[in-house]
Amino acid sequence: MAGHAHVKERLPRSEKAQERFREFSLAGKVFAVTGGARGLGLSMAEALVEAGGRVYCLDRLPEPDEEFHAAEARANPDFGGSLHYKRMDVTDDANTEAIMADIAAQNSRLDGLVAAAGINCVASAIDHTPKNVEDVIHINYTGVFRSAVSAAKAMLDMKCHGSILLVASMSGIIANKGMESAIYNSSKAAVIQLTRSLAMEWSEVKEDGTGGIRVNCLCPGHIETPMAKMVMEKDPDTRDLWASENMMKRLARPEEFRGITLLLMSDASSFMTGSTVVVDAQSGQAVAIDGRIAAIGARAWTKSSDGGGSGKGPHGTSLATSRGVLMGSSQLWEEMNAAIEVNRLKPVIDERIFGLNDLKDAYL
Repeated sequence: MAGHAHVKERLPRSEKAQERFREFSLAGKVFAVTGGARGLGLSMAEALVEAGGRVYCLDRLPEPDEEFHAAEARANPDFGGSLHYKRMDVTDDANTEAIMADIAAQNSRLDGLVAAAGINCVASAIDHTPKNVEDVIHINYTGVFRSAVSAAKAMLDMKCHGSILLVASMSGIIANKGMESAIYNSSKAAVIQLTRSLAMEWSEVKEDGTGGIRVNCLCPGHIETPMAKMVMEKDPDTRDLWASENMMKRLARPEEFRGITLLLMSDASSFMTGSTVVVDAQSGQAVAIDGRIAAIGARAWTKSSDGGGSGKGPHGTSLATSRGVLMGSSQLWEEMNAAIEVNRLKPVIDERIFGLNDLKDAYL
């Protein structure tokens, strides 16, 4: 298949390694980071620079502020990377496509994008105006979509295989206590689904060499960013509330997402696409529910009509689902139900995963 040569290139070589963790190296590669002027986006950009990447921070500020210039000063040229700034507004489709194409043309390549631009609107759902809704969706969803598409166009044209990382939020999975922001939460949930859809379209390497663009999603928890600080300034009790809800009892710092960014943007994650990575110190019960289902659902399917553990049901249909909740035996099924009932979460699961009993009757 077309992708085999691409995979073969990435297999471990037989000779002794000349460098440590070469899969994490971004030497000679070019990246764009939207929302890169400050905060989380800038911290993610710095990680790519330190790994040797040439990184363009894109933001709507006419000129970058002191935070960006401080990052420029920190960049060590000995590592081979470099940090640059271009003004770009993700709500302007023509501008977004032109900037991405320009970066690719200047460097004769574009290896990836981190889409980190976003805004919030903290207000009750009843108080949201149509303009509030339009602004949040336009930047947080449409802007992310257009940025990803514009980057992918350039990468496909140049047959550059690489990685696109869409920054969503744990707010796309749970509703945060102390922060009424229904539209923000919904926009981030949309980005999570967008990730899977784009990964399905772009990940495979085609016969003509196009494709090979992995798309993954990062869902951070509460971070000490300008956006979060705006919420906490309105209600000082919010900080303690948010901190109390995760296992580490504190908020994250932007630099704590450097490592996961490098993993997802480098060849270290070369067989990872369509994934949503939650980095939130386990904030909120809803994440725990998902984690429990995933852990139990990962157990092997052992019962099949041919007795060979083929992973097929009695009608030859695949039993793999997006949640992996079909069990391989009645014992595993009861194990999952027991785990759910202990925490009185069964009504939630029944609502979120419909038809579970029908599937049980059909296959167990």
